[in-house]
Amino acid sequence: MFSAALLGVVSLGGIGWSMLQGEPGAIQASAPSLMIGENEQGNTASASVIHLVEINTASIAELQLLPGIGPVTAEAIVDDRDKNGRFDTIEDLDRVHGIGPKTIAKLRGRVQIEPDRATITPGG
Repeated sequence: MFSAALLGVVSLGGIGWSMLQGEPGAIQASAPSLMIGENEQGNTASASVIHLVEINTASIAELQLLPGIGPVTAEAIVDDRDKNGRFDTIEDLDRVHGIGPKTIAKLRGRVQIEPDRATITPGG
């Protein structure tokens, strides 16, 4: 039987951050983990929590949490978003230099795109 212990780490909106030693300004992100419990043999069950990144509002640092997105690509996403407007679908990321079908496939299930609040009409 699992004990009633339940532990979770949540900080900065569900993402743990730590500075890498020896690399000023570098950020390391780790997805929070949740220890569900421990049985009598000492085996534990755990699960990782996936933090969805809203690509239309995410900062460069937040975009770098995504697989395949480094600092250059993250900056390109923000620059494209500023120049061409919001992304309506995940496939719209294809317009960003350095992002193609393979990267988009890696991002599925890790990004979210909120509806454009300016185009939503009350009662509709």
